[in-house]
Amino acid sequence: MKGIVVKINKGKPAYYFELFLQSKDGKKGISRYLGPVMPEKKWLAEKVFEYYQDFADVVKPLTEDSIKGYFKYNGIEAIEDNRFYYWGLKHESNKERLARFQAVFAILFILNSARAEGSRMKQADLTHSLAEKKAKTFEQKEAVNTLRAIQWAFSPEFTWSTLSIRKLHYLLFHDLEPEFAGKYKPYDNVVGSQLGGQIIDTVSFDQVPEKMKEWISDVKLNRRRIYPPIFALESHLKFETIHPFHDGNGRIGRILLNRLLLENNFMPVIFFEENHSAYCSGIAAAREGRKDKYIKLFVKQLRKTRKVFEEEENNDAFVSVRKKLSISIANEGNRNTFRFEGI
Repeated sequence: MKGIVVKINKGKPAYYFELFLQSKDGKKGISRYLGPVMPEKKWLAEKVFEYYQDFADVVKPLTEDSIKGYFKYNGIEAIEDNRFYYWGLKHESNKERLARFQAVFAILFILNSARAEGSRMKQADLTHSLAEKKAKTFEQKEAVNTLRAIQWAFSPEFTWSTLSIRKLHYLLFHDLEPEFAGKYKPYDNVVGSQLGGQIIDTVSFDQVPEKMKEWISDVKLNRRRIYPPIFALESHLKFETIHPFHDGNGRIGRILLNRLLLENNFMPVIFFEENHSAYCSGIAAAREGRKDKYIKLFVKQLRKTRKVFEEEENNDAFVSVRKKLSISIANEGNRNTFRFEGI
C-alpha cells in the first residue's frame, strides 16, 4: 500500500507511513509510526489526510520564491494543502471517498460550465440524464456530451495534439452543432468582457491552425518543467486568447486546464457559475498584464471545490450515480499514473 513501509526492529515488524523528497538541502519528509501490525483500513483512511497534511507542511517552505510570488496572499498554502488532500483521496484506503469526489466533481463541473454559458440545466435533470446516459432535450445532450468529453480528455488515449483537442470539441457538439463540431472556427469571433462591457478580439480564424500548433508545442515542452498550477493557468489564458472554435472554448479550456493539473497529481478545480463574471473579467485583465485577479480567483475556486465536496459528498443525489459514471485519468509515459474509477 502506498506510503506504508515495514521495518524489522529487534526481529519484529514495525509499520510506518513514510513520504520523502530530495531537495537541494537534502532528503526531506515525514515518517509516522503505525504500530507492530498493519492498521485497519478504516483507521488508516482517516489518518492519511493528517499525514499528507504533515507532508504538505514540509513541502511548502521548499517552494521557490518565484512560485510564491506568482501566487500572492499565501495562495501557495491553499494549492499545496489541496494537492495533498487530493493525494489522501487517491490513497488505496480511500477508494470509496475518491469515487464520491469524482461524482461531485463531474456533475458540478458540467452543471456550472453549462449554466455559466446561459444553459437552463438543473441538477436533478443532469443527474438523471447522466445516470441513464439518455438525452432528448438540448440540455440533456449537452450534459451527456460534456461527460463524454471529460472522459476522453482525462483518458490515457488523449494526447497533447491538435487532433485530440478537435475530437474533444467534436464530442461536445456532434449532435448539437454538427456543421461546426471538431472544426476550427470558420470566421473571426470576439468575446465580451465584464470590464466595462468591452469586446475583446481573439486570434483571426486563418491563424488558428498555426497558433494551436504553437500552443501544443509549448504544452509538450513545459508541462513537466514549470510548476503545474502556474503552467495550467498560463496555458489556459493563451488558449482562451486563441479561442479556436466557434463555440465551447470556455468549457474546453477548463477541461484542458484540469487535465494539466490532474496529470501532475494536483486537485482539479471547478469554476462556479456565481463567479463567472469574475472569471471573465479576470481573464480580460490578465490579457492586459494584470494577472492578480485571475490568479486569486483560481485559488478561491480551488478552496471552494474542496469545501463543496466536503459538504456534498454524502448527498444522495451524488451517491446514487457514482457507480453509473466512469472517468479514467492517466498521463503519458505511465509516470505518476492515476485513475478516476467507479464514479
